[in-house]
Amino acid sequence: MPRRSYQQLQPEERVTLAGLSLQNKSLRDIAQVLGRSASTLSRELRRKVGPQGYAADGAQAQAAQRRIDQLPWPKLHPLKSSDLQNPFPGNSLWARPRRPAAGHVGLSSG
Repeated sequence: MPRRSYQQLQPEERVTLAGLSLQNKSLRDIAQVLGRSASTLSRELRRKVGPQGYAADGAQAQAAQRRIDQLPWPKLHPLKSSDLQNPFPGNSLWARPRRPAAGHVGLSSG
């Protein structure tokens, strides 16, 4: 079997693995059908076995979640003091309230 770079099992391969393992095929036979190493399939079966045995759908969901969990967190940039005072420049909601001009009459509630 030629060596190739690491590649996760595809959903179709997981379904084939589940079907052939239910037929009590040996790992070496399944590995030959899929073109994978028997040790790769052994690890897959050992990690993803549930109460009812190996389930291809559950194994694919676990693999997808593992890929998401391995994504790096976005880098946070340090805040400047000016960012804290007015995070949205030009937005009047964040502007300081102004004092009324001299002689300005405010609205009265009536």
